[in-house]
Amino acid sequence: MLGRGLVVNPALARQISGGSGITLLELKDFIRELENCYKVEIPAEESIMHKMKEIWFYVGNLMIQENGQAAEPYIHKIRTAKNIAEYRNAERAVFKNCIIKET
Repeated sequence: MLGRGLVVNPALARQISGGSGITLLELKDFIRELENCYKVEIPAEESIMHKMKEIWFYVGNLMIQENGQAAEPYIHKIRTAKNIAEYRNAERAVFKNCIIKET
């Protein structure tokens, strides 16, 4: 179960050791690095998009909107994206309008 925990929160190991929680920039870098690693193994961008949508199912739980409301409307747009352009737009909207929840 630790593996899923690390997908949800890539800074979990650091937090367990008494360190700080994940920042929005670290989360953005994690998403980008994961996508780049998928690109090495999976040639089709649409297949990568589907993999990333699965990751957002977990990562989305870390986020809230800047006004304190749930980030679900933004995460929903990622999950329902039908093509790469929609996915990229939805992902940009999450990083623009959402912050990391304090735990």
